[in-house]
Amino acid sequence: MTASYHGAMKVICPTCHALVAAADINIQAMTAVCRACNDVFTFGPSQEVSVALGLPARFTSVDEGPKRFGVSWWWWRWQYTFLFFFCIAWDAILVFWYAKAFAGHSASHDPDMMTVLFPICHVAVGIGLTYFLIASQCNRTRVASDGDILTIRHGPLPWRGNRTVSVHDLADVRVETKQQCTNGQPRFAVIGVVHGKDVALLTGLDQDEANWLRQQLANLHSR
Repeated sequence: MTASYHGAMKVICPTCHALVAAADINIQAMTAVCRACNDVFTFGPSQEVSVALGLPARFTSVDEGPKRFGVSWWWWRWQYTFLFFFCIAWDAILVFWYAKAFAGHSASHDPDMMTVLFPICHVAVGIGLTYFLIASQCNRTRVASDGDILTIRHGPLPWRGNRTVSVHDLADVRVETKQQCTNGQPRFAVIGVVHGKDVALLTGLDQDEANWLRQQLANLHSR
């Protein structure tokens, strides 16, 4: 990717990830000065230049002030439509199975325990899928920072992954590809290094969403 200085493209400091003002970019000399960390760096046609990424389509920005950051998104994706109908069929089969197993039994003749216990793993899968689909319809993820604390919340239905992290403890942020796929498309995760340990901050993202979040979180130190 070569340098571009028009439209929405903005140069970002490679040291602190702060946006570099246009007045601090010398196109003729191919150099720039970052006022946030006083770093002077060069760029050219053969060098990759970081640019400010646009807000992903699924995200809604929350304006919380010059030193604050906030964004949220609804979980539902159109790819879940097939999973919705699959879940209905799966649960219906289980209901039919147990209705038949318990039909006609009397007080002296309990249903066969093998018949009751055989599909227990299928029941667990059905409950998990059903809860996931309900959550995907109801839940939103909200990522926010007041300049010192980064908070990640999923709700209103309970879901794992809620986090509160000090911005000053967030040493590094990167994007990793995960194996889980939706409609054949890989999903990505934003990983942060906190106290020397990798922490999965956000998962199940498209590549552009993960890259945008990585850039925003890396830029928190310079806000």
